[in-house]
Amino acid sequence: MMNFKNKKIIITGFVVLVSFSIFGLKSGEFNIIAEDNSEEVVITIPPVYENEIPLVEDTLDSLINNKSTFIYINLENMKADLYKDGNLDQEIPILARGNDLEWSGSPAGIHEVLASYVTAYSVSSYVYMPYAIQYYGKYFTHGVPYYPGGKKLVSRYSGGCLRFSNENAKKIFDFSKKGMPVIVIDKNRDDFSGFENPTPFPESTSESYLIADLKSGHIFAQKNINQKMPIASITKLMTALVAVENIDLKKNITITKEDLEYYGDNLGIEIGDKHQLIQLLYPTLTRSANHTAEAIRRSLGSDSLEMMNKKAKTLMMNNTFFADGSGLDKNNVSTAQDLFYLGRYIYYNRYPLLEITKGKTVPLARTMDFDLEEIGNLNIFINDPTFIGGKTGYTKEAGQTALFLFKLNYNDSERIIAMIFLNAKNSKWETQKAYRWLLNNGFEM
Repeated sequence: MMNFKNKKIIITGFVVLVSFSIFGLKSGEFNIIAEDNSEEVVITIPPVYENEIPLVEDTLDSLINNKSTFIYINLENMKADLYKDGNLDQEIPILARGNDLEWSGSPAGIHEVLASYVTAYSVSSYVYMPYAIQYYGKYFTHGVPYYPGGKKLVSRYSGGCLRFSNENAKKIFDFSKKGMPVIVIDKNRDDFSGFENPTPFPESTSESYLIADLKSGHIFAQKNINQKMPIASITKLMTALVAVENIDLKKNITITKEDLEYYGDNLGIEIGDKHQLIQLLYPTLTRSANHTAEAIRRSLGSDSLEMMNKKAKTLMMNNTFFADGSGLDKNNVSTAQDLFYLGRYIYYNRYPLLEITKGKTVPLARTMDFDLEEIGNLNIFINDPTFIGGKTGYTKEAGQTALFLFKLNYNDSERIIAMIFLNAKNSKWETQKAYRWLLNNGFEM
């Protein structure tokens, strides 16, 4: 049995001294749980530049400079790099990854080796996985999977795991050890050029806002982007995200009396009703139904909030905390920068969730339990052809909140723009003003 103890970490500047954890990205003091005698890893966190948001890939130089041993996986380049003492030891091609345009995207972020198995068994795909390394939930790196009779599973995409040849999977297996950092990059940062000398950003009533390019992290306009604030129903995006990554989309969830006690219209749902997870995502992410959000969170089990908060850490959402699944609790807090990370992750890894926020049909939801026109959609830009998806929110403590993604063009290049507003008096007006400002400064629809 492992022996764990609390270790107090004091962070000064941008240097973080941790034991296998690289999730603290701000100055101050906090407690983490670290395994006794584990190897210490020093992480230098890149500063928040005025016009650029740090991304997961920015941790690479720090790990190299501090002579760390880790696994660095680039999904866009389809390769895994094994670093030993800060030096590239092996470069290994990936055979297959998950399909992020459907439900099987391979989760990116800052992870660690959780467990390793010479042979693991997938209860969802009914196959054996040789040289399997678990790095997040049900997701592994492994060799070529095979059925109990010995027949190999051959497919263009995996179910979300990262598939290697058996020879290369064994190399990763032999290289890894529990607690080793596993850094997974979904999209490489690109260079955004131009947008020089824009007109002044319009006056805003939002206490915090961020207008930024999703792929490059380039910031067009910002205010208090690292200030912790209540986020209201934007919380539901994380509830949905953690659910779809950890339980079967076809799982039946039974509505309880406790679910219906949450504030809001119950939309005709009654105690004892059964709905698949995929169905409950629709009222949760369109009408922002609190009772379905809490039913989804409850289906994750007693550690659901812990799962949500751990997921936030893997996405570098280090100023975020979730206290419930609906956003009603004022202790659901985040920052505009952290919500940028959430929107970026969903876009590149769980795109169907964005389609659901618009009320669109997605895989596994060919029939609908709910009349979406009747229940309505609070995501106010669903009829805008440039709107990709997002979520609104409101509570008395949070004011109006919004996380929206739009597709625009700049210098003949398609750009995905994140617009985030916290404690706004009118998030619709704020978004429209920011949208017009971009169009007046070189962007096109």
